[in-house]
Amino acid sequence: MTWSRRAVLRSAAASIALPFLPSLLPRALAASTPATRLLWVFVPNGMRMEHWRPTGEGADFTLGRTMAGLEPVKDDILVISGLDLAAGRGDRPGDHARCAGTFLTCTPVSHDEVLNGVSVDQVAAARVGVSTSFRSLELGSEKGGSVGFCDNGYSCAYVQNVSWQSPTTPMPKQTDARVVFDRLFAGADAGLTPEEQVRRARYRSSVLDHVGDQAAALQPRLAVEDQHRLDEYLTGVRELERRVGGLDACGPDYEPPDTVELRDHPDVMLDLAVAALACGHTHLVSYMLANAGSNRTYSFLPGVSGAHHQVSHHQSKASNLDQLTEIDRWETDRFARLVQRMKDTPLGNGSLLDHSIVVFGSGISDGNRHNHDDLPIVVAGRGGGAVQPGRHLVVPDRTPLANLYTSMLHAVGVQSEGFADATGPLEGLAGA
Repeated sequence: MTWSRRAVLRSAAASIALPFLPSLLPRALAASTPATRLLWVFVPNGMRMEHWRPTGEGADFTLGRTMAGLEPVKDDILVISGLDLAAGRGDRPGDHARCAGTFLTCTPVSHDEVLNGVSVDQVAAARVGVSTSFRSLELGSEKGGSVGFCDNGYSCAYVQNVSWQSPTTPMPKQTDARVVFDRLFAGADAGLTPEEQVRRARYRSSVLDHVGDQAAALQPRLAVEDQHRLDEYLTGVRELERRVGGLDACGPDYEPPDTVELRDHPDVMLDLAVAALACGHTHLVSYMLANAGSNRTYSFLPGVSGAHHQVSHHQSKASNLDQLTEIDRWETDRFARLVQRMKDTPLGNGSLLDHSIVVFGSGISDGNRHNHDDLPIVVAGRGGGAVQPGRHLVVPDRTPLANLYTSMLHAVGVQSEGFADATGPLEGLAGA
């Protein structure tokens, strides 16, 4: 039997795409370098910038209070100061809509109609998405449709989406962890109604139970290192299924949208993103931790009683600033956990993080001022050599965010001269 890069374990009920297992490939292919993965994590309402900014530049820098949770992976991140999102500025209120709507497009949006640019992930998808099961994956932790007006007359499409397939077509994000898991690991469930999903779940035991025998038969064919990799992968899938699959116990009254607690939802969704990237389902993921201008409350955080958007308009009041700091820290800790998981996930001759570029940040700096310059942006990973992490990179003021995206496109083989308002690739990304 011939095994390939896209090897799967199958049963009548399910199929699971395997992670990258070099010993299943011809020797020439086994030595090849995995494709670079790109992941964007958007957060709303900006940051408390005096606690975000590191002190020092280059490799000699100290993380600010907000980013303290990134200390264990400090050598794997590149903090960038000075990036600018000119498209976020406008001649009328609506900075939050413009913040999210332009975060990945870097293109001014129309107030009077739904009209944007094509986002960087979809530019990449047109080139590299054809080689994966999913051209791209759009995830989020706050629901919302694209109909109506959400911010001073701006369409909700801008507020609730960062990925745009065309100037008039946003890529709707998936916020239901159960649906995402089934879409990735259990075949056609994503196309079923909630009632049909519940009915199927009653008769479906663990996906791994269906394919366990096949996994056991595959083990002797693998090198020792790949045996460990397969064990770790299947264990990870089992753990994801445990965390998400337990929701099936809700029975007929189960309603998918509200089944994962808010404090856990980002971690679950980002775990699914890691799994999708690691096993090659897709090389491109965007994730919105919340919608632009989100007024969610985070009462599980110590001392936080106000809603996020509310406290981001801090007016320099100590009580608001303290709550905002706690929210900022929690968001950044979610990113730190993601970076560590990617670092711990083997891929090719290194880790998933080695072969990825991950961007975390917002299209607004200070939520009180609604400014779109000197954005809070941090990059993780090495992108196969495209990024030199372990530094604080200070770029000239008003350097377009699109310069970073141009470099990311180059890292996946899209050799455009510039994306949106870019003036070229981001200087210093790969080091001096």
